[in-house]
Amino acid sequence: MTYVNLSGRKNIKMMNALSIDLEHWHSNEFIKNYLPADTEDQIIDSVSPLLSLLDKYDTCATFFVLGTVAESHPGLVREIHEMGHEIASHMYSHRMIHELDENEFADEIKKSINLLESITGEKPLGFRAPNFSIDNSSRWALKIIKEKRLSYDSSIFPVKTMLYGVPNAPSHPYKPSMDDLSMEDPAGELIEFPISVLRSIRNIPVGGGFYLRTLPFWFLKYAIGKINKKNPAMIYIHPWETYKKTPRIRAPLFSRFPHGEIVGISPAFSVKTLLGKAIVSMPFFEYGGPCVRKGFEGFIYAISKYYKDKVEDDGIDYVELRISPGEKNEDLMKNGFSRQLKAYGFHINVKDMDFEKDIWRGLYTKKSRVRNSVRKAKKKGVRVKEDDDMGAYYRLYLKTMSKLGTPPHPRELFDNINKHIAPYSRFTFAYLSKKPIAAMMSLCYNKRDLMVGLVSDPAYYDLHANDLLYNEQIEYATKNGFEVVDFGRTRPNSTYERYKRKWGAIQTEMYSYVYPKTAAERINPYKNYLRFSGLTKRIPWIFTKTRIGPHLAERFP
Repeated sequence: MTYVNLSGRKNIKMMNALSIDLEHWHSNEFIKNYLPADTEDQIIDSVSPLLSLLDKYDTCATFFVLGTVAESHPGLVREIHEMGHEIASHMYSHRMIHELDENEFADEIKKSINLLESITGEKPLGFRAPNFSIDNSSRWALKIIKEKRLSYDSSIFPVKTMLYGVPNAPSHPYKPSMDDLSMEDPAGELIEFPISVLRSIRNIPVGGGFYLRTLPFWFLKYAIGKINKKNPAMIYIHPWETYKKTPRIRAPLFSRFPHGEIVGISPAFSVKTLLGKAIVSMPFFEYGGPCVRKGFEGFIYAISKYYKDKVEDDGIDYVELRISPGEKNEDLMKNGFSRQLKAYGFHINVKDMDFEKDIWRGLYTKKSRVRNSVRKAKKKGVRVKEDDDMGAYYRLYLKTMSKLGTPPHPRELFDNINKHIAPYSRFTFAYLSKKPIAAMMSLCYNKRDLMVGLVSDPAYYDLHANDLLYNEQIEYATKNGFEVVDFGRTRPNSTYERYKRKWGAIQTEMYSYVYPKTAAERINPYKNYLRFSGLTKRIPWIFTKTRIGPHLAERFP
């Protein structure tokens, strides 16, 4: 690892590491589905100014080179190496470690190492995972890195985001324990160079990417200086971040900070009813947006202003933003939004729990009706298995909505959701013989199993298929290393609230923010649906979905 002085102090003795992730500007996980057909490469154009700058200041850096870039630009990689910079591996493709099994990862890293060695004549010593995607759930990757005879890794970021992070990891170079990446192992053979954070009440990321670009210079100088009192700093950048011609893309409500790096997402759908128009944030990872990388809560204010402009300029009557459980965001209040308690969240903590011992013979013993219902379902021949039949799921959804008297969303909404969360989604069906009678859609991410949508055929309610699906979700979570089983959002005093309580779940308040308040109270779709529920039970859904109920009108760019 190459060290340089980044603190700005002339008499500093501590040297810091400068690393450059040499990858395409469009390698970001979030934007893959929104790239134009004529995507430009821009590798050489974006790297050349950086090389000139490093040469001007007689500074060496470590380039973590993506295999596909090395394959298409071997001459550039050779030039970087001949200029005295270190060449290290950034894997062959830019896939997240969580998407790979051990054999696939071993093949990826082997292909990358062999390719870089064939170009430079030297075997690389270091590795960095795409999107810093080595955490405790993928710590097996470090064993493979060590087996490939690499000397160090630089994939751990001591923060927690929805994509990556080991928040309790040391912020200085250390030898990680293969059993827990937040612990040191003095006898370990592999050295870890984590990305720098400033230790405070919580870790403040200052090591690179968006953090490095947007934090004020005085703060970065202060942070690196403070880090340097005890340890070197690890800084990373991407060539496309410094290149003025990096394209901007159109994608669903992504934050557009300089050069297009995404730090927050706020998916939403438009609601059109006889009573008015609204924009409502929709479930995505955790109950609806915005979903924001840790440390970038300013995004909330920016996106609320975007929504507010929609109301004032585009003829939208009101906006409703649904926020994660327990969160109270003051930035939204400052921007004129009103806070309302709209729902409760329910969850069970299952970290390090054994299903048979801690759940079935533990938690469930206090809820005897749960065990009895599960047993009855199995006795009556109901069986659960995973499937990806969106058509069957949607047909069950329509039957559920018809029973409730609630106008349904169109099929396109579910296809859109599933398209964008496919790596994290899981569908389980309850079958009676070969007939699907109930189904569960869930999201599995960050050691959290979130139940998004339970649907069922009312004709088979007495078979307790819903109970069997809930039980299967909890069993799946405990047996696959999840820490939380999340039952999703429920309106207060509803049947679903009582149903979720019987599982022994912990209740959390969930807030919505509306603007303007008067229009939201006047139009309130859920309140007004009650007036139509008797009618909509008798009218075919194809007529009600675009007249009374919400439907997906557009995904805002």
